Amino acid sequence: MIAWLARAAILGAGGALAVALLPAQAEVRWSGLIVDFSIMLLWLASYFLRWDHFPTAALLGTVAVAVVGLYFGLSATLIAVVLVLALVGWDLDLFGRRLRGFAQVKGEAIIRHLRATSIVAALALGLALLGLHLRFTLGFGLALLLAMASFASLVAILRLGHPAA
Repeated sequence: MIAWLARAAILGAGGALAVALLPAQAEVRWSGLIVDFSIMLLWLASYFLRWDHFPTAALLGTVAVAVVGLYFGLSATLIAVVLVLALVGWDLDLFGRRLRGFAQVKGEAIIRHLRATSIVAALALGLALLGLHLRFTLGFGLALLLAMASFASLVAILRLGHPAA
């Protein structure tokens, strides 16, 4: 089930990136589509070929194509959707690869991971879309304070997830 959800997210990211590339200039569109579909097909094949380190490279490639697409004027809203779907696909793909090594997995562990992933994805997409459509200015001190608070929150979350640290 996890592997199918990961594949759906990967295909969703590739499809959304293809839709974002449609209004681009012809040379940007075709080169972007070739790179996009190559990454997505290799990413899907990597599960069966057991290239266990490829999902991270595929995520980086997808982010790179999305950033170049933003440079060429693609829709920032569609790029935000692409990035969230790619992150969800990456997370579920790596989780499915870890589960592949176990003989028995409790259903509640899978449900707990899916619940956490869906909450994080919804928050990430909501905050990204909110950030794209709200405009306000911050002073340097307030921006620095918010960045430090975000970093401290991230460290706290990571420590909660790994109590041995």
